[in-house]
Amino acid sequence: MTSVLPIDAADLLNGRTESARLEFKASWDPKTTGAQVVKTICAFANDFRTLVSTSMLAGSEQHCPRIREAWGANESSAALATELIRRSADRDDLDAAGQVFERFRVAASGTAAANVSNVWAEILLDHDRVDDALDILREVANVALARDAVDAAILARRLRDARLAHRYFEQAGDAMQTDPRALHEFAQTKMWLAQEARRGRRRAWQAVNRRLLIEARHLLERVLQMDGSDTRHAWAWRDLARVLNWLGLPAKETEAAFANAIDLLPAEPRFEEELRQFRERSAGRRARGGNRSR
Repeated sequence: MTSVLPIDAADLLNGRTESARLEFKASWDPKTTGAQVVKTICAFANDFRTLVSTSMLAGSEQHCPRIREAWGANESSAALATELIRRSADRDDLDAAGQVFERFRVAASGTAAANVSNVWAEILLDHDRVDDALDILREVANVALARDAVDAAILARRLRDARLAHRYFEQAGDAMQTDPRALHEFAQTKMWLAQEARRGRRRAWQAVNRRLLIEARHLLERVLQMDGSDTRHAWAWRDLARVLNWLGLPAKETEAAFANAIDLLPAEPRFEEELRQFRERSAGRRARGGNRSR
């Protein structure tokens, strides 16, 4: 069996535009292009509707004019707009990237615009333009594709907008049930909102706090039942320990969850420190007669 793919790169480069089977990368830089390539490979792998072979060519800067020309003829193309936005951002030309995004948003449908909006918001966030990134995410009022909703939720978490993240996670629905990262981040969002309710102490805050913590617990238990890395499971156990403690469950359950996290990731010092602090607080409560305090 030959290990050489029966594909002529010259034939691919003679193509007029990118497509569901072909994507160009302008150059190769492990710090930037590498991450983009991984995202593209994952997108190709998850595109079950397009049961054809796919190709990606790095170092195709000389073909950028062709891609720009093709996009100019079809400004509603999400794939071409995304590539041009990323290339402009790689050159630190955010003005050019923003112009492509604005023109694309006018031409595209809401479904396609959601995906490109996520890309543009992430670039803005990476360039410390937090307010602009939040504005873009908030404008994506109705994300039609569940995967786009998950991406928007994770971006909103990076922007520390828990309510916006929660809204997008809920919109993603069943799409998260096989994604341990999305479920874990949804649980963390609920934990964040539970703590926010507790600090605010508005009307019925206790009921809201408890509901969110119970929902977070169920999500974390789901993550722990799924296949995943030791790191993912360790942090899920750690978060579960915190939730069990906040819910006021027996201390031994919290300690067991911390112990599982430590077993999976012994090199993480925060787990040991948080367990030590939990034990100290528990001992203090017992000495004071059992009053709980977080």
